[in-house]
Amino acid sequence: MPDDTVRLHDGSACEVSQTTTDNSSLSLQYSRFITQETGTTKAIDRQIRDIVYTMITALGHRVTLTCRVSEDYATLRMQIGVADREASDRPLINARIYQSGIPKEEYLGLVASSTATATIDLQDPNSASPDQIALEMECQSAINKYQHCVMEVMEATLLTRATQS
Repeated sequence: MPDDTVRLHDGSACEVSQTTTDNSSLSLQYSRFITQETGTTKAIDRQIRDIVYTMITALGHRVTLTCRVSEDYATLRMQIGVADREASDRPLINARIYQSGIPKEEYLGLVASSTATATIDLQDPNSASPDQIALEMECQSAINKYQHCVMEVMEATLLTRATQS
């Protein structure tokens, strides 16, 4: 039996992929997903937040974390945001959470200091493969010299049924 709560990457098999959304000449090497070390914090929405993951992608590109969650878990809680310090870069980010390849949550137009929270039922009987989850970040615009967007994941926690009762 697993712990009652664990980080997404500890209770799942995950893969990161990058794609282009336009005919941009920027290399996909600018897209990446970073697992943070314990103790990393950033100001988001004027609050100090612990960071679990950082997602970075070039203008006109997407980076996606796709996971197959162990059947031992019933719920995924996620919280994403864009750091306050990104305000001068004026990022515009679209984020989506997919379950079985179908959008479950969509956050369009995330900017600096914005956050979003989602709770996904990993036992959803209406989903063909409820354990298949993807978090996608798409960079719509940014004015920094590298033309990229940065999104933070403050929470990506798996919960067992026992945790929810």
